[in-house]
Formats: sequence, structure tokens, C-alpha cells
Amino acid sequence: MPLDDLLASARNAADAALGRAEAAGASMRERLSGLGDLSQFGGDKLGEIADGVNAAIPLITEAGYALTALQLELGIPPKIIVRAAQSAPVTPERLDELRARAEALPVGSAIVLAFLKAVALSENVTLGGLKAREIELEIGALPAVRLIYSRA
Repeated sequence: MPLDDLLASARNAADAALGRAEAAGASMRERLSGLGDLSQFGGDKLGEIADGVNAAIPLITEAGYALTALQLELGIPPKIIVRAAQSAPVTPERLDELRARAEALPVGSAIVLAFLKAVALSENVTLGGLKAREIELEIGALPAVRLIYSRA
């Protein structure tokens, strides 16, 4: 095969490979184009959750807990983790009053209600001499409540 034919063949193969790479890139861009919308959804949802946490903090404080940590996870889906430590005992009657006030909140009622249920549960459960001293709420697509036990 003469040199010119070999160069032409190599050029054709390179052009074909470049065409396939460009097509693959276009396909990938098309598939990933929706991520902008998902990340916007995440930011909007995170803002809604933050509003709920801000509305819940005063009632959490009145329930005898002090906010000790707040963790934001910026992902899809986003989540906020609120940790609070017991600062003062609260009567069951006071918890009932706070529950009624929480139900009237336009934003954050679910957060406060979940927290108050955890407070009530923590008052009734002791594990091997340990007492629930902190409560952690994970607020996101799959919510969770953690009771953190320690010695007095």
C-alpha cells in the first residue's frame, strides 16, 4: 500500500473516531442536561427545610433542649441534621402545650412534632444506666430520629 493510501486510510479512521466521540459527547450532554433542574430542586427543597428548622428552634428550646449542631448536606436529595442536647427537664403537660402550638405552625410543624415525640420517648427509656441526653433529627427524603444515650 503506497504511503498516500496509508495516510488517507489513517485520516479516514481518525475522522470516523472523532465523529463517534462527538456523537457520544452530545449524547452524554443530553443525558446530563437535567442535572441543572435537579440541583435547583435541591436548593429549593433545602430552603424549605431550613425555613422549617428556623420555625422549630424556639419550640425545641422551650421543650428543654438547646441546639448544639446543625449539619447541611448539599446533595440530591439535600438534608439537614439538627442535634440538640437536653438543657432542662420539661413536664408532660408542657410537652402537650408545645405539641398544640406546633400543629398551628405553617412551616416546621412536622419537625417539632417529631422532636417532641422523641423527647417523650427519651423520658421513658433508659438503657443500661444511660439516659438519652441528645436528640438528632435528620430531615430529608428519608427522615430519621436518633436518641443519643450517655451517662449523666
